[in-house]
Amino acid sequence: MTEDESRDLEHAWRYFALHAEQRMTVFNFFVASAGLALTGLAWTLADGSGKWPLGAAAGLGAAALSLVFWRLDQRGGQLVKNAEDAMVALESGLPRAAAVTTAERRLPNNASWTTMTTPWTFGRSFRLLFAAVAILGIVGAAITIRVGTSKPKPAHEEQGPVVKASRGLPASKAAAKPVTALSTRDLPREGVEGSSQQATPSATPSVSQSRQHGGTSLRTQ
Repeated sequence: MTEDESRDLEHAWRYFALHAEQRMTVFNFFVASAGLALTGLAWTLADGSGKWPLGAAAGLGAAALSLVFWRLDQRGGQLVKNAEDAMVALESGLPRAAAVTTAERRLPNNASWTTMTTPWTFGRSFRLLFAAVAILGIVGAAITIRVGTSKPKPAHEEQGPVVKASRGLPASKAAAKPVTALSTRDLPREGVEGSSQQATPSATPSVSQSRQHGGTSLRTQ
């Protein structure tokens, strides 16, 4: 390899390292920002329906972040691929063992989604995470809006089944009266007459006794 080719390969490597590091930095920012948005969404769902606008904004914000960072990752992936193509062309003058970028191109990439033996590329893994965060954000925002905008039922409607159940009771139980002291009007007629007849003889002896005492006193005079 000539000096010019060595300089060109070094330039291509620096270009590759710059954009590969930039791509990972952008992805780290996405993980941090999406984590904050999903945490805010979970907090609003757990706190109650009073803060549903914040939860909806956090969920939709997470979906928007997924879209923006997905587009940024596409651009970063294109720049990295350009650097790889340049290095593959410059590695043609190197020994086979030193042409690492060319050897990496021969490896199988992006096998079937169900195949776990073949590794995925960074692009496929990042896209999967972007899609998962977007789905969580949209579903969480929809749930927050649904819970927050639903009107609670009035108290009388919530107690409606209880009132209906009380109306279904028998008349004897629904109109039960407390037991009070009975008066003579509540007693049967025969009971009232019998009680008066029993009370009369008790008063008669007292009158006869008074008359006998009175006659005795007159006789003694």
